Amino acid sequence: MKGVKIVIQDNYVKISYSHLYSRKRFSTGVKLDRTDQISDIGKLKGSVKDKERKQRLIDGLRNKVESNIIEYQKDFGRYPTVDELENLLKNDNIIKSETDRLLVAYQQFYDEKIELFSNSDTKKIQSLNSHRALLYYLADYETFLGRQIFLYEINKKWMFEFKKFNETKRENSTNKKYITYGDIRGNTLKKRVNVFIHFMKWAHQKKMCSEPTEIIGFGKEIERPEIKKATITKNELFQIEVIELKSSSHEFIRDLFVFACWTGLRWSDLTSLKKSEIRKTDEGIALIKKAVKTRDKFTI
Repeated sequence: MKGVKIVIQDNYVKISYSHLYSRKRFSTGVKLDRTDQISDIGKLKGSVKDKERKQRLIDGLRNKVESNIIEYQKDFGRYPTVDELENLLKNDNIIKSETDRLLVAYQQFYDEKIELFSNSDTKKIQSLNSHRALLYYLADYETFLGRQIFLYEINKKWMFEFKKFNETKRENSTNKKYITYGDIRGNTLKKRVNVFIHFMKWAHQKKMCSEPTEIIGFGKEIERPEIKKATITKNELFQIEVIELKSSSHEFIRDLFVFACWTGLRWSDLTSLKKSEIRKTDEGIALIKKAVKTRDKFTI
């Protein structure tokens, strides 16, 4: 951006802004061992200790500087002076605050969607399943990272890392407590990504972050597997029910398959089914369970 560049002063990385023969340097708080450890465009080299955290600090401050300049130009038709930009950044609170937190912003976005869908005659509240699921995945990603996530961090590299986290099945041996099971891909992963991009556009409109141009269209990075659908008839299912098998383990597998066919249970719900979730009701035997995938309660 015009007037904005990365400079090194006493080995500290700073964001410099020049306008009308005046200049101001804003410190990122990042100190390097050598001045050649950063490129002209602000990318740290591999020799930098704690590179990922320091890069986030540099990118975060630069994004705040540039977004404030852009918004000022839109409002007043000119670039801000260095003093005006300094005041904007002070008001914007460079120090991380609760409003900068990704999860805090997403919860606000999700609450607005719930209210919108609740007051609509045409939109069903069940349509928010993907929005709610994304909330759980974002919370789990913070657990995985062991820290809070902030809006300024979001870029294409972050999206690839979040995508990988979603695709990875949670380790049973881990001591961390996750809400989700992971291991999602294809169309389901694409839904999560599209909701996230929609959220980031919303956050930009609320002036919580800069325009998320880098992640627009990220859904194209997700491969959609070829789906081949195969079905069996009821008569074929009846035949499978009574087929004679040689071992009790094969019979158990057969029974699971038949049970899944008649109940329509997802695999995650079938493998997590408890005896207490099958009970007698006034209408007969019922299976009452909370879905692993959507967290919705259902009855069969």
